[in-house]
Amino acid sequence: MTEKQIPKLAGILVGHQNFFGSLSTEDAEFVIKQPQSAIAIMTEAITNRVKDVVQKLLAFVTGFSATTVTEFKAADFFIEGREVDGVKTAWMSEKFEEVILPLHETGIKATTIRIHELKKESKDLGIRTELGEANEDIKLAHFFQVLKAKPTDDKIGSWLVAYIYGADGNLWAVSGDLCDGGWDLYAFSVEDARGWYASDQFCSR
Repeated sequence: MTEKQIPKLAGILVGHQNFFGSLSTEDAEFVIKQPQSAIAIMTEAITNRVKDVVQKLLAFVTGFSATTVTEFKAADFFIEGREVDGVKTAWMSEKFEEVILPLHETGIKATTIRIHELKKESKDLGIRTELGEANEDIKLAHFFQVLKAKPTDDKIGSWLVAYIYGADGNLWAVSGDLCDGGWDLYAFSVEDARGWYASDQFCSR
Protein backbone atom coordinates (compact mmCIF):
# COMPACT_ATOMS: atom_id res chain seq x y z
CA MET A 1 0.00 0.00 0.00
CA THR A 2 1.28 3.48 -0.87
CA GLU A 3 1.25 6.45 1.52
CA LYS A 4 -1.36 8.17 -0.67
CA GLN A 5 -3.72 5.19 -0.39
CA ILE A 6 -3.82 5.23 3.44
CA PRO A 7 -5.84 8.48 3.91
CA LYS A 8 -8.03 7.54 0.95
CA LEU A 9 -8.78 4.15 2.53
CA ALA A 10 -9.58 5.78 5.88
CA GLY A 11 -11.95 8.20 4.17
CA ILE A 12 -13.76 5.39 2.38
CA LEU A 13 -14.24 3.51 5.67
CA VAL A 14 -15.73 6.64 7.24
CA GLY A 15 -18.03 7.06 4.26
CA HIS A 16 -19.32 3.51 4.72
CA GLN A 17 -19.39 3.53 8.52
CA ASN A 18 -23.04 2.37 8.56
CA PHE A 19 -21.83 -1.15 7.78
CA PHE A 20 -20.26 -1.27 11.24
CA GLY A 21 -23.84 -1.45 12.53
CA SER A 22 -23.76 -5.22 12.09
CA LEU A 23 -21.19 -5.53 14.89
CA SER A 24 -22.39 -6.60 18.31
CA THR A 25 -21.84 -4.23 21.25
CA GLU A 26 -19.06 -6.50 22.50
CA ASP A 27 -17.29 -6.55 19.13
CA ALA A 28 -17.63 -2.78 18.76
CA GLU A 29 -15.98 -2.31 22.16
CA PHE A 30 -13.14 -4.58 21.05
CA VAL A 31 -12.52 -2.40 17.98
CA ILE A 32 -12.66 0.80 20.06
CA LYS A 33 -10.29 -0.46 22.75
CA GLN A 34 -7.95 -2.48 20.53
CA PRO A 35 -7.92 -0.77 17.12
CA GLN A 36 -4.54 -2.19 16.10
CA SER A 37 -5.69 -5.76 16.72
CA ALA A 38 -8.97 -5.09 14.90
CA ILE A 39 -7.14 -3.65 11.89
CA ALA A 40 -4.79 -6.65 11.88
CA ILE A 41 -7.77 -9.02 11.77
CA MET A 42 -9.39 -6.99 8.99
CA THR A 43 -6.23 -6.84 6.85
CA GLU A 44 -5.69 -10.58 7.24
CA ALA A 45 -9.29 -11.27 6.20
CA ILE A 46 -8.92 -9.02 3.15
CA THR A 47 -5.62 -10.63 2.18
CA ASN A 48 -7.18 -14.09 2.39
CA ARG A 49 -10.59 -13.11 1.01
CA VAL A 50 -10.44 -15.41 -2.03
CA LYS A 51 -9.51 -18.46 0.02
CA ASP A 52 -11.55 -17.81 3.16
CA VAL A 53 -14.65 -16.03 1.85
CA VAL A 54 -15.29 -16.36 -1.85
CA GLN A 55 -14.76 -20.11 -2.01
CA LYS A 56 -16.67 -21.04 1.12
CA LEU A 57 -19.98 -19.18 1.24
CA LEU A 58 -21.98 -20.71 -1.60
CA ALA A 59 -22.35 -24.15 -3.15
CA PHE A 60 -23.79 -24.51 -6.65
CA VAL A 61 -27.05 -26.51 -6.62
CA THR A 62 -28.56 -26.41 -10.08
CA GLY A 63 -29.10 -24.38 -13.22
CA PHE A 64 -32.57 -23.24 -14.28
CA SER A 65 -33.42 -22.35 -17.89
CA ALA A 66 -35.36 -19.10 -17.69
CA THR A 67 -37.27 -18.31 -20.86
CA THR A 68 -37.76 -15.13 -22.88
CA VAL A 69 -40.42 -12.78 -21.50
CA THR A 70 -41.92 -10.07 -23.68
CA GLU A 71 -43.64 -8.21 -20.84
CA PHE A 72 -43.97 -8.75 -17.11
CA LYS A 73 -46.12 -6.53 -14.91
CA ALA A 74 -45.46 -7.57 -11.32
CA ALA A 75 -48.87 -6.44 -10.09
CA ASP A 76 -50.57 -8.82 -12.54
CA PHE A 77 -48.67 -11.86 -11.27
CA PHE A 78 -48.26 -11.24 -7.54
CA ILE A 79 -51.73 -10.90 -6.04
CA GLU A 80 -52.07 -11.61 -2.35
CA GLY A 81 -54.23 -14.65 -1.63
CA ARG A 82 -54.42 -15.72 -5.28
CA GLU A 83 -52.62 -18.17 -7.55
CA VAL A 84 -51.51 -16.77 -10.91
CA ASP A 85 -49.84 -18.93 -13.55
CA GLY A 86 -48.85 -21.59 -11.04
CA VAL A 87 -47.52 -19.26 -8.31
CA LYS A 88 -49.66 -18.58 -5.25
CA THR A 89 -48.85 -15.43 -3.31
CA ALA A 90 -49.82 -15.89 0.33
CA TRP A 91 -48.51 -12.57 1.64
CA MET A 92 -46.36 -9.57 0.64
CA SER A 93 -44.35 -7.29 2.91
CA GLU A 94 -44.94 -3.54 2.74
CA LYS A 95 -41.51 -2.99 1.23
CA PHE A 96 -42.15 -5.62 -1.47
CA GLU A 97 -45.41 -3.86 -2.35
CA GLU A 98 -43.61 -0.50 -2.39
CA VAL A 99 -40.53 -1.20 -4.50
CA ILE A 100 -41.12 -4.52 -6.32
CA LEU A 101 -44.84 -4.69 -7.10
CA PRO A 102 -44.74 -1.56 -9.35
CA LEU A 103 -42.09 -3.16 -11.62
CA HIS A 104 -42.90 -3.42 -15.32
CA GLU A 105 -40.23 -5.36 -17.21
CA THR A 106 -40.06 -5.74 -20.99
CA GLY A 107 -37.88 -7.49 -23.52
CA ILE A 108 -36.32 -9.98 -21.13
CA LYS A 109 -33.97 -12.42 -22.82
CA ALA A 110 -33.73 -16.11 -21.99
CA THR A 111 -30.87 -17.02 -19.68
CA THR A 112 -29.69 -19.65 -17.24
CA ILE A 113 -30.39 -18.85 -13.61
CA ARG A 114 -27.80 -20.39 -11.32
CA ILE A 115 -29.08 -21.45 -7.90
CA HIS A 116 -26.62 -21.62 -5.01
CA GLU A 117 -27.04 -22.76 -1.42
CA LEU A 118 -25.51 -20.76 1.41
CA LYS A 119 -23.14 -22.97 3.38
CA LYS A 120 -22.91 -20.77 6.47
CA GLU A 121 -24.62 -17.71 7.90
CA SER A 122 -23.60 -14.59 6.02
CA LYS A 123 -24.66 -11.10 5.00
CA ASP A 124 -25.45 -9.67 1.58
CA LEU A 125 -22.04 -8.07 1.03
CA GLY A 126 -20.15 -11.36 1.19
CA ILE A 127 -22.75 -13.21 -0.85
CA ARG A 128 -22.84 -10.54 -3.56
CA THR A 129 -19.06 -10.47 -3.69
CA GLU A 130 -18.98 -14.18 -4.43
CA LEU A 131 -21.73 -14.00 -7.03
CA GLY A 132 -19.93 -11.15 -8.76
CA GLU A 133 -21.29 -7.74 -9.74
CA ALA A 134 -21.81 -8.83 -13.36
CA ASN A 135 -24.02 -11.77 -12.38
CA GLU A 136 -25.59 -10.93 -9.01
CA ASP A 137 -28.91 -9.45 -10.18
CA ILE A 138 -31.72 -11.12 -12.12
CA LYS A 139 -35.06 -9.99 -13.49
CA LEU A 140 -38.24 -10.35 -11.44
CA ALA A 141 -39.90 -12.24 -14.31
CA HIS A 142 -37.21 -14.91 -14.09
CA PHE A 143 -37.51 -15.06 -10.29
CA PHE A 144 -41.21 -15.73 -10.83
CA GLN A 145 -40.31 -18.64 -13.12
CA VAL A 146 -38.06 -20.11 -10.43
CA LEU A 147 -40.88 -19.85 -7.87
CA LYS A 148 -43.19 -21.59 -10.34
CA ALA A 149 -40.71 -24.43 -10.85
CA LYS A 150 -40.25 -25.16 -7.14
CA PRO A 151 -43.11 -27.70 -6.67
CA THR A 152 -41.68 -30.00 -9.39
CA ASP A 153 -37.97 -29.46 -8.78
CA ASP A 154 -36.68 -30.87 -5.49
CA LYS A 155 -33.32 -29.13 -5.92
CA ILE A 156 -34.95 -25.73 -5.53
CA GLY A 157 -35.32 -24.78 -1.87
CA SER A 158 -38.22 -23.35 0.10
CA TRP A 159 -36.43 -20.08 0.90
CA LEU A 160 -35.21 -18.33 -2.23
CA VAL A 161 -33.41 -15.01 -2.55
CA ALA A 162 -32.68 -12.94 -5.65
CA TYR A 163 -31.02 -9.55 -6.03
CA ILE A 164 -33.41 -7.47 -8.10
CA TYR A 165 -33.47 -3.77 -9.02
CA GLY A 166 -36.70 -2.28 -7.72
CA ALA A 167 -38.92 0.43 -9.15
CA ASP A 168 -36.89 2.95 -7.15
CA GLY A 169 -33.71 2.03 -9.04
CA ASN A 170 -32.05 0.43 -6.02
CA LEU A 171 -30.91 -3.17 -5.64
CA TRP A 172 -33.04 -5.24 -3.23
CA ALA A 173 -32.74 -8.71 -1.76
CA VAL A 174 -36.09 -10.16 -2.79
CA SER A 175 -36.98 -13.37 -1.01
CA GLY A 176 -39.72 -15.95 -1.16
CA ASP A 177 -40.61 -18.27 1.71
CA LEU A 178 -42.78 -21.21 0.69
CA CYS A 179 -45.38 -22.00 3.34
CA ASP A 180 -48.62 -24.03 3.36
CA GLY A 181 -50.62 -21.13 1.93
CA GLY A 182 -48.19 -20.21 -0.84
CA TRP A 183 -45.23 -17.84 -1.07
CA ASP A 184 -44.54 -15.12 1.50
CA LEU A 185 -42.62 -12.40 -0.34
CA TYR A 186 -40.17 -9.89 1.11
CA ALA A 187 -37.82 -7.14 -0.06
CA PHE A 188 -34.83 -6.23 2.10
CA SER A 189 -32.27 -3.50 1.55
CA VAL A 190 -28.86 -4.95 0.65
CA GLU A 191 -27.43 -2.56 3.26
CA ASP A 192 -29.46 -4.07 6.10
CA ALA A 193 -27.43 -5.53 8.95
CA ARG A 194 -29.57 -8.68 8.91
CA GLY A 195 -27.99 -11.88 7.65
CA TRP A 196 -29.05 -15.03 5.85
CA TYR A 197 -28.99 -18.55 7.20
CA ALA A 198 -27.21 -21.66 6.00
CA SER A 199 -29.35 -23.55 3.44
CA ASP A 200 -30.99 -20.36 2.09
CA GLN A 201 -30.74 -20.41 -1.71
CA PHE A 202 -29.65 -17.55 -3.96
CA CYS A 203 -30.40 -16.97 -7.64
CA SER A 204 -27.96 -15.33 -10.02
CA ARG A 205 -27.08 -15.24 -13.71
